[in-house]
Amino acid sequence: MPLMALTTAWERGFERQDDDLKQQLEHVHSFLDGNRELYRRGTGQGGQVDTAGYALWMLEIGGWKADETTEAVIEYLLQRDDKVDHWRNSGSRPPSEASDLSATFVAIRALKKWGTAAPARADHAAA
Repeated sequence: MPLMALTTAWERGFERQDDDLKQQLEHVHSFLDGNRELYRRGTGQGGQVDTAGYALWMLEIGGWKADETTEAVIEYLLQRDDKVDHWRNSGSRPPSEASDLSATFVAIRALKKWGTAAPARADHAAA
């Protein structure tokens, strides 16, 4: 969320500090990257879809480029709730993590941005 606050402030004329942006982006990416194997295995990390979706949203805001870590998170999102027609919320921490609607929103947003950067896989070709 700090990236949302920073970029919103910059859009409204506040002084831009690129070191702040870089530090936040690296923190978010490191957080995901440290759990990359959990994402690849389909288990994710605490906060599940909400954590993954919001983290990818922050990387998008900051202009991060797709890489192996973002690809692993997208693969997780594609698997996580593939037996139902939405993504399920895993906790109750309003307002950011409060419903299946919020989980579905951040998952779809992530897939729209990052899904095209992930290579096509045979097990998702029929979906």
